[in-house]
Amino acid sequence: MSNNSGFSEHPQIAVSKNGIFIVWADNTNSNNTEITFTKSEDNGTTFSKVINLSNNSKNSNNVEISAFDENVYVVWQDVDHNNNNNKNSSIMFKSSLDSGNTFNDTIELATDTNDAYPKVNSFEDYVFIVWNSENNKISQDNNNNNNGLFFIKSSDKGNNFENSIRIAHYNFGESQIAVNGNEVFIVWGGLYEKNINDIYFVKSDDNGTSFTDPYTIQEKVTKPESKVHSNKINHPTNVEITNNDPAYIVWQDKISKENQDIFITNIGNDFQSTKILNLSNNTGISECPQIAVSQNYIYVIWEDITPGNHEIFFTKGQSINK
Repeated sequence: MSNNSGFSEHPQIAVSKNGIFIVWADNTNSNNTEITFTKSEDNGTTFSKVINLSNNSKNSNNVEISAFDENVYVVWQDVDHNNNNNKNSSIMFKSSLDSGNTFNDTIELATDTNDAYPKVNSFEDYVFIVWNSENNKISQDNNNNNNGLFFIKSSDKGNNFENSIRIAHYNFGESQIAVNGNEVFIVWGGLYEKNINDIYFVKSDDNGTSFTDPYTIQEKVTKPESKVHSNKINHPTNVEITNNDPAYIVWQDKISKENQDIFITNIGNDFQSTKILNLSNNTGISECPQIAVSQNYIYVIWEDITPGNHEIFFTKGQSINK
């Protein structure tokens, strides 16, 4: 698809009834990385000419995409060309309301963010974006306005955005966002190097106007003498969440220095999971899970080094219908 002489990375894909939409970062035609876009309107048989969405002198990376009907939304992180560590970056947003044929002007949503990793999701006329910003080190100083996990939304297809709100001030990491009707879910994993070793979860029932306080995900205790299986959530990373209800969450967790496994759970209204399952359950490094739900089935893939070479593993199971 890229088929060029440069470095193409971090591909992301979104699908709606109006097409398949793909973005990635690429440095082929410039001295910096740019966000590039293509689409298909024939189920992936052919793709449109690749276009440059960012088109500036900064390094543009960590791109994410969402689509709802004919609306396509893209967010990414802009960093000064000479800054290679994602510090002092900006969160950029671009929208198309005609299935990617044309794009509106780029909107800068936030500045002075660090390691932001923005995420986007959408439903009907709503656009939801979340990002994290770590200013120097994790702090519980509430006067540090650039530190924390932030959320912003638009109710008019990305033409205008409300003021951003801070979901969490500390104990935050790279987040994911899911949408199901008027419910918005945000989940994030801990940071091993900063000794934050939980999965955190917040929910909104009013299209992102207000959120619950952060909860940590724990397995539901079914017997008085039972104990929470704390060994099942140790150092979670690469957390992913589905858009359905109940929401399914998969993550990569460190079992030992030589062993990491892929876990899955579903979250109910009490913010406790019915069960935490180890999907990979092997002796090697299992990492980078992805999850999809269709009708009554859950599909999970991940990268695994257990066979001696990096291979892609797949499993499926039946979902719970509420």
